[in-house]
Amino acid sequence: MKPFPRYDFPVSVRRQALEEDSETAALYENIFDVRLNFKISIMFIPSLYQTVRSSWVPTLPDNVDCISTELEARLITAALSNYIVTPDKELAGTELIIKNDLLQGVKTSIFFYVTPEEFETFTIELSDLAERLFSIHDSRQVSEVNNLDFVKLILSKIITSTHFIKEDLHVLGRAKSINDHFDSAAHEVSDNFQETIQ
Repeated sequence: MKPFPRYDFPVSVRRQALEEDSETAALYENIFDVRLNFKISIMFIPSLYQTVRSSWVPTLPDNVDCISTELEARLITAALSNYIVTPDKELAGTELIIKNDLLQGVKTSIFFYVTPEEFETFTIELSDLAERLFSIHDSRQVSEVNNLDFVKLILSKIITSTHFIKEDLHVLGRAKSINDHFDSAAHEVSDNFQETIQ
């Protein structure tokens, strides 16, 4: 489905465990994929145990399809994602920009840190909404769910971030023009370098 720009964009929620093989699905417990306008993915990932901010690239199995721990599942999910929400008591309220070549190609990921208590609230909300959205194509307009805390975070912190990709803003009907694009070169971080944005 190719989305067209919509200010009142649809929001869908999917448990990541449903996208994985049955043998490893349990390792993805409480990881949620929130899709904005059916295209932009924001991953809500439980604690990464300070691994991301202490060292990147983390140690992962050679074959990403052969994971054996929850931490590996969470780190692989983070490495594959553009936008990540995860709890960290010390870094709550900050953004972390990471560029890595862990998998094929070079990818920049933006981590949005929240408190463990906030993440617990998000998990409850996401779990409830995921139960009501049976199909991957089921959704709610953002105006229908903007009372939920995880949606408030998306609207107030994530899509308003200076590091949010401008093409993605266009998909959400919030960019001034399609030419108001993201200058990736201006925001790149060197390999294995981390910058905390207050």
